[in-house]
Amino acid sequence: GPFTALAEFDFINDAKNERRELVAYGELDVLVIRGLNLRGQFEWHDPSRAAAGDSRERVTVGVEFFPLPFSRVSLFYRVQNSVPDKPDENFDQAVGEANLFF
Repeated sequence: GPFTALAEFDFINDAKNERRELVAYGELDVLVIRGLNLRGQFEWHDPSRAAAGDSRERVTVGVEFFPLPFSRVSLFYRVQNSVPDKPDENFDQAVGEANLFF
């Protein structure tokens, strides 16, 4: 069908560094017409389950165009939210890519 969904959830237990992390990822792709795809992504990371309020998240939405076989042009808009004490990690970003696969 025209919809593709991906999801992942990871528990990370690093006994050596005494860290317990959680990571989640979700993606939904919609095939509008042949060669044109809409994509939405959500990423979430809690680097320490022991500390409250240290999670980070990122939401991305955009479009992918496949004009020719083995080629892709994409444009995405991303919003990244981090912890309040790291304001440099909170930003919006526009990303454009052109790829040739061989």
